[in-house]
Amino acid sequence: MNITYIVGNGLDLQYGLKTRYKDFYEFQNKVYISRKENKEEYSNFIYDSLFSDKVNDYENWSDFELSIGKLTKDHDLISSSLEMKEKFIDDFSEVVDDLREYLRIQQENNLEKGNAIDFVSTLNDMKKSLPVINQPTIEKKYNENLMKSNNYYAEKDKFLLKMIDFLDKNSTEAYFIDMNSKRLNNSLFEIVVKDVDFSIFHSMNIEILQKLKEKNIFIDEIRISKINDYVNTNI
Repeated sequence: MNITYIVGNGLDLQYGLKTRYKDFYEFQNKVYISRKENKEEYSNFIYDSLFSDKVNDYENWSDFELSIGKLTKDHDLISSSLEMKEKFIDDFSEVVDDLREYLRIQQENNLEKGNAIDFVSTLNDMKKSLPVINQPTIEKKYNENLMKSNNYYAEKDKFLLKMIDFLDKNSTEAYFIDMNSKRLNNSLFEIVVKDVDFSIFHSMNIEILQKLKEKNIFIDEIRISKINDYVNTNI
């Protein structure tokens, strides 16, 4: 049996993030009005449609998806020329960038308040809400998967310990990385092999850290990760 958790917008809302479509709609409508007032000839085909639709109840993200679908279906102008197609794509890219920036702001606001999404507690509460008769089976499978995950990290650290024997301070650098999670700050470090593409590793293993220091590879400072968008994903 495999257990798959599908995490949606409800998890954000559970922890107080303003990430409903309605939140984004109201925020971005003000941004849109400001752009129209301050930028000559500014236009965005998608925003023009969304914010002119006075009957849009803009409650759920599905409403946004339906609005985009309706826009492309009802406006032949979009497919009338290559120029219009390219404008639609550019406008949609702007919407995506705006959404990404809005979510980043919400994440920062949440972290400034000292809040963090406790995913483990969420899963535990989910397990407790299941029928009592099913809880032992779910608990057993959960613990098995947790053990597999821990074994994976242990094997990865064994590999890193051996790999460090072939590295030096000229080819490699390591340092603590700036993490959104207070628990991981000054614990999680990054190892970068400079001349090998995609050779970026992470660990909290004390033995590995000591070995890096002994070989003068470790730099005693906190840096932004080379793959910051990945390691600081807000979960």
